[in-house]
Amino acid sequence: MPQSLLTLVFITVFLLATCIGLMILWVHDKKQSLIQSQKIKQELENLKLENNQFKGATSTQNKDSLLTRLVHKLEEGIIAINQTGQVILLNPYAETLLGTFFENVSQMDFRQAFNFCKIDDTRDYSAFEKALNGETVDLSGLYLVTRSGKMAIRGRVTPLKNDAGTTQGIIVVLRDATVEISKEQESQAFLSQAAHDLRTPLAIIRSSVLLVLENLGKLDTETIKNTLTDTAKSTDQLLALVNDFLNVSRLEYGRVDIKKEPFDLVSLTAEVVDEQLPLAKAKKLYLILEETDGAIPKALADKNRTREILTNLISNAIKYTYQGGVTIKLGLRDGHIALQVMDTGVGLATDQKRLLFRKFMQIGEARSKSTSQSTGLGLYISQQFAGLMGGSIELENSEPGKGSTFTLILPHEHI
Repeated sequence: MPQSLLTLVFITVFLLATCIGLMILWVHDKKQSLIQSQKIKQELENLKLENNQFKGATSTQNKDSLLTRLVHKLEEGIIAINQTGQVILLNPYAETLLGTFFENVSQMDFRQAFNFCKIDDTRDYSAFEKALNGETVDLSGLYLVTRSGKMAIRGRVTPLKNDAGTTQGIIVVLRDATVEISKEQESQAFLSQAAHDLRTPLAIIRSSVLLVLENLGKLDTETIKNTLTDTAKSTDQLLALVNDFLNVSRLEYGRVDIKKEPFDLVSLTAEVVDEQLPLAKAKKLYLILEETDGAIPKALADKNRTREILTNLISNAIKYTYQGGVTIKLGLRDGHIALQVMDTGVGLATDQKRLLFRKFMQIGEARSKSTSQSTGLGLYISQQFAGLMGGSIELENSEPGKGSTFTLILPHEHI
């Protein structure tokens, strides 16, 4: 291959890989922004409707009634505090968050009525005090302690001022931010993991490109062959990573297309076994698909998604097995097809099993050896796909040093 053409190939692959990596990060960040925008849009629409009703009211009494309804309908806590610090209003949602009724705290000083604190349990009312001095303050990094426990909250404290600009009190709008913060942490973990996992194949591709660029006309055929082989492996790894990240994004968006139709699961399993056989042979492991006892009806599922699940389960079994091998067996169980993937690999301890189907989980000392080549998303994605097809994936048994048995359960065509 001419050196100029080889260089062009390497540069093209590198630029494409880089663009794909950036695209994954952008798509996930865009998703979070879209979800937040949709939520804000819905809240604005609700407020617009109430505002129109308010404008249409013909009397002060009607307007007060509509305002009261609005405050009581909001799915955020509303606390009103006068200029001396006394609680003068709680809406129903605030009562739920605070774990008390308005009559229990009416006219009490807010410092006595509510326990707001920092993460270290130090009481903190600085946001409220700043608002009483005329500032609008966002609530962040604050916790509310009630009889039910401690919850993270977010919101805003706004001063209420008269026409002369004098602060007459404050309005506190707050919400339980526990789930919100958890999702943000999950999103940050996703982006961090994506950047980490994409870095390794990109670094290998980049080093290959530099090798060619710095040695134009000097590379022998064998070196070119080895460099191309390394680049091809890294490109395959990169594409697998991208596929995993895109699948997670589709699952979280709810945009996974599932086309359930009858197909021969035995034949599909045999195809996947043939594809994975070279990996097993390279590690001197056996990979066996046992003959079925009796006829297996056609599976009623998405064939392509099922192929992805089988590939993940079998390749995982091979990856974490160092002696012995992997056996696949199909049968019927409780009106469903049960496909077992049994390995003689590293196995799992009891305390590790509950974490197995979470995102980015690669459990056990032996699994950590492969973290640079796997996202830890495979089992999570496979379980989600199986559920969408009316099935499931179960870890039937696993013992350290003795291996594991994973079972894919799928519905079948009724004959």
